[in-house]
Order: sequence, then structure tokens, then C-alpha cells
Amino acid sequence: MRKSIVAAIFAVVCIGLAAGQEMRPTPGPVSGIVKVEGTVDVGRLPPVEARQLGDWRVAITNTPNVQVAPAEFLKVRTQYAVTWPDGVQEVIGVEQVLPNGWVRTTAAGGRTRWVNLALARSIHESR
Repeated sequence: MRKSIVAAIFAVVCIGLAAGQEMRPTPGPVSGIVKVEGTVDVGRLPPVEARQLGDWRVAITNTPNVQVAPAEFLKVRTQYAVTWPDGVQEVIGVEQVLPNGWVRTTAAGGRTRWVNLALARSIHESR
């Protein structure tokens, strides 16, 4: 019985403190609101000397060698309609397929031309 009376008194005290905290109109130690006043002096910061001396030299090393596999759907002696990133469409005849997106084709006038299809927006077989 004594334990229940002590527990009841403890509960009443806790509820009273919680209610008092919510109802206080001014900041205080139990209100959770603290007013801070003061000034900030930026005149006492240490001097910083950060300037460039000489030319900057930037180098990238140890980069992996990346190769793009040839598109498996491309067939030699087949014509394809290619749409480039700028929207220009072109029909090319593939004569040789190489890695990294390169294909060999013959341009007008019989000149050999190398085209990188990895840059194309779309490629489909032309009939």
C-alpha cells in the first residue's frame, strides 16, 4: 500500500512539472526555452595566407582501359538507319564491325569511312 501511495504522489508531481513547463509564459530552467545574448568578434580571427604559387599541374593517372564491346546485332553487308544525337538520320552499310562502337562503311564516291555507332541515339536495320 505504501508503494502505491508513493507511486501516486510521484505521478502527481511529474504531471505537475510537465504541466508547469508548458504553461510558463517566460523562459526558465524548466521551460526548454533559453535566451542567449552576446556579440561575435570576427576581428580576432588568425590571418590566412592562401595564394597560388606557380602554374597548376593536374594529371589523371591509373585510369582503367575501358572498351565497349561491338553491338552484337550488327551484321556485315547490312544497311542500318542511324539517328545521331542532333536528330540527323543517316543510312549506312556496315562492312566491318570493330570494338568500341566502330564500324567501317563505304561513303559516296567509294571512300572508306569509319563511324562510331556508340554515339548514335538509335540504330535499326533498314530494308
